Amino acid sequence: MTRALQVTKVEDGTVAVALRDDLSDADLAEGNVTIDVDYSGINYKDGLALAGSAGVMRISPLIPGIDLVGTVAASG
Repeated sequence: MTRALQVTKVEDGTVAVALRDDLSDADLAEGNVTIDVDYSGINYKDGLALAGSAGVMRISPLIPGIDLVGTVAASG
């Protein structure tokens, strides 16, 4: 299981932010690198998505935090 913030667009144009402790690999976007994350940060655009700024989120739900430090566990 993975712990992460999840931002979801709501029908009225606002966003809902939740701290999730129950995300599995199936909940994450498709990719070819798995990283055991030690630390993750919120950058400027992630902050805009969390604030509900229009036009920032291209997918919903979104898991922000692309800045990270960790160890590569698997790579395709």
